[in-house]
Amino acid sequence: MSYLVIGGTGTISGGIAEEELRRGHSVTVVNRGSRNYRIPVGVKVIHADINDENMMTRIIEQNDYDVVVDPLVTEVGQLQRHLSLFDGRCGKYVFISSCCAFGGNSETSITESHPMSPQSKYGINKLACENYLRKHKLHSNYLIIRPYITYGDIRIPIPFACRSNPYTVIDRIEKEKPMICFDIINHRTFHNLMDIRDFSRITVSLMSQNYINTSYNVCGEEIYTWTQAYDCLYEAVGKPMHLYYVDRDLYKYIDQHLYEDIIYDKDCDGTIYSGEKAKNDADDSDKQISLQKGISDLVVYLRKNCSHLPLEESFNYRTDLLLVNGVEEPDSYLRGYLESLDERYRNKLENDWKKLRRKYYIKKIPFVPLMYRVYSKIKKTIMNHKSTHGLKSNNEGAE
Repeated sequence: MSYLVIGGTGTISGGIAEEELRRGHSVTVVNRGSRNYRIPVGVKVIHADINDENMMTRIIEQNDYDVVVDPLVTEVGQLQRHLSLFDGRCGKYVFISSCCAFGGNSETSITESHPMSPQSKYGINKLACENYLRKHKLHSNYLIIRPYITYGDIRIPIPFACRSNPYTVIDRIEKEKPMICFDIINHRTFHNLMDIRDFSRITVSLMSQNYINTSYNVCGEEIYTWTQAYDCLYEAVGKPMHLYYVDRDLYKYIDQHLYEDIIYDKDCDGTIYSGEKAKNDADDSDKQISLQKGISDLVVYLRKNCSHLPLEESFNYRTDLLLVNGVEEPDSYLRGYLESLDERYRNKLENDWKKLRRKYYIKKIPFVPLMYRVYSKIKKTIMNHKSTHGLKSNNEGAE
């Protein structure tokens, strides 16, 4: 079979491409070429922007693909643009959705038939895409795959990590700098954590068969707490744990999207998803990789492939920001770390925190955001007018 994977360098798209190649399929990926080291040898690479409709149309018209795998779509507008390229030009369009489309907070294991009522913007948009696929008559068949929390290669299964260079987390632990996590509900918030190799194996099995116009939850069999994930991570790195918990509500001052991800997903107490239907239909009998093994392999991969890349300093900054302003009773180790920080840097962390809090609450005051935009527009108009007037005066003087 011939596969086209959009992206191919992310955790999910890269894992799927590698599994397809392992099974002897013809695999092509389309990306902009920013992380070529992630693409397995044997995969055909087309450097292109998926948003360049003319170029993508030429690519699709010159090739026939049995399956198109699309993990990049996050809203209906994107889906419509991608379908204008692929619908009718492939046998099956695979949309990578998310278990976040269900909403969470269920007392029972969530199966594909569970009512869907997402609360986060991300989950709402993913569900809207699913509904679009179901309601609109397409020329190609579709398949909806819902991962939950997958990890491996460049994604570390902790709730507060980084994406541009995840080795930054490893580097911080190796240097024995303190890490943070949100204050977990009774430290008993369970999640299906799934190694990307298990996810890819089951997903490619489903895509290779005749399952069409349906959906699957593809998530881990075992459930873990975030505390267990951190335990495995520190064990794999080989350093003592220095982890501090902060109130999850503090994250809203830093990043609203991250905050929504925490409260509606990563801190939903008791939300477990069932991947039984996917495993059965894929006829998958392999034992899934343990969290300890998966994280150990992940650390090895990051040390080998990402240690030479620039560190993600924004991650270190945000971590220090919450350590300085969010830990109510620091122990002697944390106090020693905070005292070792450069005085100017620490003052910046304290002052920036005040600004972030002020900015957050100003946005909550009715009409203030609108007033600020109006003010900014008026100010810009005045400045443009002064600039134009001054230029005209100078030109007149020159004549």
